[in-house]
Amino acid sequence: MTISLFPATDKIRDLLNEQLAALETRLEADFLCQHGPIIDGNETLFLRIVEQIANEKKHDTLYVCLTTTGGSATDVERYVNIIRGNYKEVNFIVPDYAYSAGTIYCMSGDNILMDYSSVLAYHYLAIDFIKMQNFNGMLHTRRFL
Repeated sequence: MTISLFPATDKIRDLLNEQLAALETRLEADFLCQHGPIIDGNETLFLRIVEQIANEKKHDTLYVCLTTTGGSATDVERYVNIIRGNYKEVNFIVPDYAYSAGTIYCMSGDNILMDYSSVLAYHYLAIDFIKMQNFNGMLHTRRFL
């Protein structure tokens, strides 16, 4: 007999897994849910997870449900290479937001599905630098090499 210290958490996890299984059946695709920042050092774990999902179902399509504040564009490149090595079609679902590197990640997909209130936003430091040069309505341009 297994006794859980977190029965509510277990119940929520079980309900989410049931709903994901129903989506996989209906769309004939695998699902990966990512929530949180895209940080350095998770590539090996990400590789193992994607390969495990790909080996269990053998669908050609993956849906990534993504909510992220962003992070490392270098890691996104590696994530995309891992996913594309296992799937022919990749679609992104953005229920809330995918900022910065998350936007780059979504742009690698074949389709992006969003709600009318969902947000993609790319944060570009050079633009912020130019905005900082705007004193009293006068834009002082800088040359970037």
